[in-house]
Amino acid sequence: MAFARHVGIVSALVLWGCESTQLSSNTIDVAATIAPIYVAQILGNFAKFIDEPDTLPSQATLQAGIIQVTNSLTPTVTFPLSNMFASAIGTTTTKTTTTGGASMTVGASVSWQQNFTVQPINDSFSLQDLGIMYRAIITGKGINDYQPPRVYDRHDQLVPDPYYLHKPQCVLCLKDANDPPLTDDRTELLAKTTPNPIFLNGPWLY
Repeated sequence: MAFARHVGIVSALVLWGCESTQLSSNTIDVAATIAPIYVAQILGNFAKFIDEPDTLPSQATLQAGIIQVTNSLTPTVTFPLSNMFASAIGTTTTKTTTTGGASMTVGASVSWQQNFTVQPINDSFSLQDLGIMYRAIITGKGINDYQPPRVYDRHDQLVPDPYYLHKPQCVLCLKDANDPPLTDDRTELLAKTTPNPIFLNGPWLY
C-alpha cells in the first residue's frame, strides 16, 4: 500500500511539472503570435487600398485570451484479499501457500486550449482615421485630414489627447512638446502640429 501511495505521489508531481512547463510554453507562444496577427491584417489592408483607395479598412483587435492546461491522473491499484492454499496428497504430502497477484496501473493525460476574443473595429471615427493613414501611406496624400482621439481636460473642455500628439505614436506631431492645442479647433491643431514624416515620404510602400 505504501509503495502504491509513493508511486501516485511521484506521478502527480511529474504531471504537475509537465503542466507548469506546458502552460509557460503556451503563454510564450501566444505572446509571440499577437504581433504577426496584426501585421497580417495591416498587409491585407494595404493590398485592399492599393486596389481601391476609397475602400474601408478591415481590422480587429484582440480583446482577451485564455490559455488553459488541464492534467488528469487516474491510478488503479489491486491487492489480494487473502492467501491461496494448495495441498497435494501422494506418496508425500505437501502444502503450498501462494499470494494472489497484485497489480497497479496509472493513467494520465494532458490537454490544453487557447481561446481569443476578437473585436472588429466598427467605430466610424476610428475607421475614418485608419482609412486616412492607409491612403497616405499608399498615395502620400491626405494625412492632414487625420483627427487625433480627444479627451476632456481639467476645465471640462474637449481637446486632442496629448498622448497621441507625441512621438513615436503620433500621426500629427506637436511642433513644441510643451505647447499642445488648448481647444478642439481644427485650425489650432494644424497650426501646432506637423505630420509624422513617415506619412510624408510616400508613396513608399512599393
